[in-house]
Amino acid sequence: DIVHIPFEVFTAQALKVAVNVWLTITKERTDLANLLLVDVGSCWMKSIDQRKGLFSREHDPAPEANQPMLYSPYDKKAINRTAHEASQSFQTHRYVIQFFASHFEGTMFQSKSLLKMFTQWAIYGLSNLKNASLHPFARMVRHELLNFSVLLLTVNFKQGTGYVSSLCRAIV
Repeated sequence: DIVHIPFEVFTAQALKVAVNVWLTITKERTDLANLLLVDVGSCWMKSIDQRKGLFSREHDPAPEANQPMLYSPYDKKAINRTAHEASQSFQTHRYVIQFFASHFEGTMFQSKSLLKMFTQWAIYGLSNLKNASLHPFARMVRHELLNFSVLLLTVNFKQGTGYVSSLCRAIV
């Protein structure tokens, strides 16, 4: 429940608090770290399948051809509210990616099974970027995912794993 509830709520604040709790648990209870990590990875993939956060097209800007030409003052409050909603929506996956990157950097050469899990989650996220939001605020989260994937690629390359080619294809 410590993992599933924040993903069900799926707000930036809920995941920010959850990530802090998860990092504390992985530090204090190393025996539970891998179980927690697997659960977070499972929920990460489920949120991608459900088209939440970064992988939702809900906040994509409408095509300019479909916009009516209006010669009236704009509503700055509505624009700011929409921008804030979009930003908060994308932050959810950003926090999870940062959690993955943080945990991976701490356990980089600990085991090949951890490397395999992180690599599979990154490939899954990268392969679904074609369905991700095109909103300008989503660029930062996409960049975080790409940076994490390049780090994984470097370690996979150094260790000579079989994921190098599939990770390269997913990144490109």
